[in-house]
Amino acid sequence: MQSAKAFALAGVATAALLYGDPAVAALPETAPATAPATAAVERPGPSAPLQLRAPAGARQVGAVRLAAADDAAIRSSDLPQALSDPAVADDRVAAIVAQLRNRAFDKALLMAQALEEERPGSALPLHLQALALWAKDRRAAAIERLESAHLIAPGDTGVAYDLARFYRAADRPEAALKLIQKVRAADPHAPRAKFEAALIHGSLGDNQTMARLLGEAVDADPEFASARLYLARLQMLQGAPDQALATVQAAPPAQSAQPEMLEALGQAQLRLNRPADAAATFDRLIAVAPEEPGAYLSAGQARLATGEAERAAALLSRARTLAPQSKAIAINLAEAQIRAGQGFQAGTTLADLQAAYPDDAEVVALSGRYAFAVDGDPAAAERAYQRALDLQPTEQLAVTLARIQLQDGRVAAAIRTLQDWVAQHPESRQARQAAGEIQLSHGDYAGAARTYGELVRLAPANAGYLNNHAWSLAATGALEEALITAEKAMAAAPDQPAILDTLGSVLLKLDRPAEAVTALRKAVALAPTRGDIRLTYAEALAAAGQSAAARDELRRIGANGLPQAMEQRRLSLADRLSMARP
Repeated sequence: MQSAKAFALAGVATAALLYGDPAVAALPETAPATAPATAAVERPGPSAPLQLRAPAGARQVGAVRLAAADDAAIRSSDLPQALSDPAVADDRVAAIVAQLRNRAFDKALLMAQALEEERPGSALPLHLQALALWAKDRRAAAIERLESAHLIAPGDTGVAYDLARFYRAADRPEAALKLIQKVRAADPHAPRAKFEAALIHGSLGDNQTMARLLGEAVDADPEFASARLYLARLQMLQGAPDQALATVQAAPPAQSAQPEMLEALGQAQLRLNRPADAAATFDRLIAVAPEEPGAYLSAGQARLATGEAERAAALLSRARTLAPQSKAIAINLAEAQIRAGQGFQAGTTLADLQAAYPDDAEVVALSGRYAFAVDGDPAAAERAYQRALDLQPTEQLAVTLARIQLQDGRVAAAIRTLQDWVAQHPESRQARQAAGEIQLSHGDYAGAARTYGELVRLAPANAGYLNNHAWSLAATGALEEALITAEKAMAAAPDQPAILDTLGSVLLKLDRPAEAVTALRKAVALAPTRGDIRLTYAEALAAAGQSAAARDELRRIGANGLPQAMEQRRLSLADRLSMARP
């Protein structure tokens, strides 16, 4: 006789394990690429090298799935009561479950119908029929069978949970919530009930309640792997990878080596800009799931982030061998090949993509990336990115098109591209920030002041926006307003060297050298290798009458070096100090 545990598949997680949990579609495997932007506090220099971002949804193609993945986590109290009865849980049921797992749904349905004839009035055959019907996409009939099973056995939580899942997938979240509320009324602390309720609230767009219930489910049962994984993913989706990391790291040792948990851990590390840690995590994932293409995809993306392009290309090639039809894997592979200088291989991969997806925006954008990086043809790259933008208007494509135009020396065209996007999308931040960087780096301080002023309006507490707004205001001569803005930036991020540098520069221009020295001394202590900050500090010391200290700073700058554009300032200060009294 089989134990009840052996029949977990026919219990509450059946639909998820066999056919994929309906909630997966509503909860991406990683947070969107368009997470809320925060400006860097460094004043922008020349644009960074053009890079193709990993496409949104790449984790969903060939990746380790988060179905319920909780065979070990489901507690026996959550199993259907019928399967706990030795008189019911026999080899016939085991055979039906085996057919379901083997995706022989027609045969499973016939066997479950025969079981119903032998056991009239039992909920179990109806439950098994519902699972087979759902897999055959006969959703209405599946729900009807489960509703009948629920009427027969209203206390069977396994039936209730699967019925709630089916309601949710059939876009009937209110019915699902009503059903789960009855289960929770009978056992308010049941982790499984909290988990199911969380997924329903998530389908209704109530992520706050979803997060609370998932947290309660994890607290009630730390070994509940599905709840922990969903919570971590939700935290990633909400832009809190640090919380997601803590959630995954708190998993019991038995879970920490599970593929789904390693995937979640590595993604959190990537989002926290810890690519080396993520690469090591994904290496472990490959070790435990060597035939899973998503493991190699994740590992390749991590190696791209560490700058190991050749290693990334090798990993992604393996992923493509395992999943040759995956568009996301092919796109990431082509990017790795481009970065590794494997132009011929990248061209072959790109040609395959173009043949399969001739009008796909991501593929068209990739052709622009190839034209620019491999062929050295900015005009062709611009045409490709413009077509991609027409096919799928996204802010990232608009910014990339502007960078291509900028690197081709067409500054006005780049600004116009970004301003056109902003005109159509008034709440845009990424395009505005890109425009502000271009304006600052090309000396259009008035334009930069307007652009960063708009960004500050959209994000009043963003230290980076405030810092760049203060710098551009000071460059236009609006020193009092610049000081107020720099002080706001300081309040938001008091220990950022670039902000202290901006504040000190503004104070120096306002002829308040003693206060400038105080701010700049702290900036130098925080960033001792920044020659540009040391130069401003030396200028403040000289203005405050501390010539000897200013000469010492200039000597230190000589060891650290300066950008060429600042060398004239250093020479001018050295001349002035040479004429000053020791």
